[in-house]
Amino acid sequence: PNEGDQDLNVFNNLTSRTTYNNKAGIFNYTFGYDINLEFAKGADKIKDGSKSIGDYALFLTTDIKVLPTLTIQPAFRFIHNTLYNAPVSPSLSFLYKPAKALHFRGSYSRGFRAPTLKELYLDFHDFNHNIDGNPDLKAEYSNHFQLSAGYTFFEKGTRSLLTSVTGFYDDVKDQIALRGLADSAGITNRFKYSNLGHSRIAVLQLNNEFRWDALRVNLGASYTKSIETLSETDTVPAFDYFEITGNVRYDIPKWKTGVAVFYKYTGSQPLIGSIENSALYYDRMKGYHSIDASVEKSFYKERVILTAGVRNITNTYNVGSTLGSGGGGGHSSGGGLMLTTGRSFFATLRVQLGQ
Repeated sequence: PNEGDQDLNVFNNLTSRTTYNNKAGIFNYTFGYDINLEFAKGADKIKDGSKSIGDYALFLTTDIKVLPTLTIQPAFRFIHNTLYNAPVSPSLSFLYKPAKALHFRGSYSRGFRAPTLKELYLDFHDFNHNIDGNPDLKAEYSNHFQLSAGYTFFEKGTRSLLTSVTGFYDDVKDQIALRGLADSAGITNRFKYSNLGHSRIAVLQLNNEFRWDALRVNLGASYTKSIETLSETDTVPAFDYFEITGNVRYDIPKWKTGVAVFYKYTGSQPLIGSIENSALYYDRMKGYHSIDASVEKSFYKERVILTAGVRNITNTYNVGSTLGSGGGGGHSSGGGLMLTTGRSFFATLRVQLGQ
């Protein structure tokens, strides 16, 4: 390309999902498939010019009502990924309702996540950021545990108030993360997608759901704690942070339309970097706010639903940090950490076939 020309990098995603539901005796079952395809093309920022990855999955879920107050749900997911070996992913969950207003839930699932094309191949360099993909990334493998309790304070018609407390525990091998690297040859703010050998995270969430006719409000908060974990490749340190979320939706039945606003505050949290001997250290990234908004419109007896909106209204893409101020590696705070490419717009169309 000539000097001054702009580089064009194109990422395309193709997703297809179909499910079938039926009931046989005490069994309610669902089976179906998921297909997720990614394609990337770019002469400058995509290694070798073009890349693709595909994820094909079959799944089966069964609800079994063991007792009037107890339901269990075993499930299996069979995955074929075009670049990575994917295991069979089983899961098991239960719902226990000892009283009308009180319920308890629990679940276990084995997880698998292949890297995205951006994490594998995208090299993003400008005056303020230097982010490299990593074609040697491994896929993530995880075990997820969850317990929750919920209580309904009142529920009458279209008016209700529900409060729930949920605890999560994730044990992840080869977690994909964005590592900070030491400044080199005058280049600052260097980051590279890498695998963390082993990480363990515990999360406690509080959520409140309020509905009053056409108005729905959801307010929540969470506390996340990382447990110090040693592995053959590195050590993930202990850290913690808070998050606050809220969303409001108002439906206009006459117009078959709904308007929604989503808000999230992410508290100050660590940035993971690498120094000599593959050790890990972390420093604090400043807290930041994000706001999304959307409008939803249904047609043809709600069989066709069109949604359009804007993500990251505040256009937050850089968050200040002091990466490396705790010593080691000669890092620079520079322009901070790039979270996203900034404000974006989206539109989705969902079509229901049959009853």
